[in-house]
Amino acid sequence: MSDPRDESDLSGVILGQPRRLTSSQVALAAGVQMHRARRFWRAMGLANVADDDVEFTDADVAALKRFLCLVDDEILDEEQAIALARLLGRATSRLASSNAEALGVTPRQVVNGVVSGSR
Repeated sequence: MSDPRDESDLSGVILGQPRRLTSSQVALAAGVQMHRARRFWRAMGLANVADDDVEFTDADVAALKRFLCLVDDEILDEEQAIALARLLGRATSRLASSNAEALGVTPRQVVNGVVSGSR
């Protein structure tokens, strides 16, 4: 497992922690069925990944739990929580693009963990 501070793993640097969980593990840790977790992930703009792909961090578990708490505590209904997830996903996408641009890489390189040796 790579050190998230290792600059050769740009995605770890940006995420602040290593990807160590599958989508199934995230859903289980959040106490929700996969289809409901995926609904939030799609709203946030995340791509569907295979159930056994290690693409998630502990922060993903925490984020999913926060959205679910908003619904469980009746602060928002499910549709409002999905709309909020969509809004946050769009804002996060813009921030990620800006960060990647500042680092001299494309957002796709960040997602794939590829780093150009020259900046």
